Amino acid sequence: MRSMRTAAIGILVGLAFAWASFPAAAQPPTRRRYVPRRPTMSPYLDYFRRDTGLLDPYNLFRSRDIRMNQLYQQQQRQIYQQQQELYQQRLQFQELQGAQRQMRASGASQTGHASTFMNYSHYFGGSSGAGPAAGGPASGPRSPRR
Repeated sequence: MRSMRTAAIGILVGLAFAWASFPAAAQPPTRRRYVPRRPTMSPYLDYFRRDTGLLDPYNLFRSRDIRMNQLYQQQQRQIYQQQQELYQQRLQFQELQGAQRQMRASGASQTGHASTFMNYSHYFGGSSGAGPAAGGPASGPRSPRR
């Protein structure tokens, strides 16, 4: 009987310890430590670099990158402006070429007259057979210089 009583006391003591180990209902649950899902500081700011030297990482790396990006954007704008100017000049050149082709097709010289230098064909007739050997001008009319 004594062994049954000892066994019963042992079981009761075990149950008491088990019941005491459960959290009490009146106690608030313990808070877990907050762990952010993303970094709280941007890795692009280079705050965690170790090869910094005398200055802090922001002033050593990030400010330099900002200046480089500004210069790059300024150069991109200048290139764009120069491309627009080049496009306008090409259009003007094509217009001038078209006007020059039209003027050449009309037979007018650059002065606006249809005459040419040393063109004496209207004095000597069309094909009289006179050439340089006969003491006349060069053989026939000269075409305008192009």
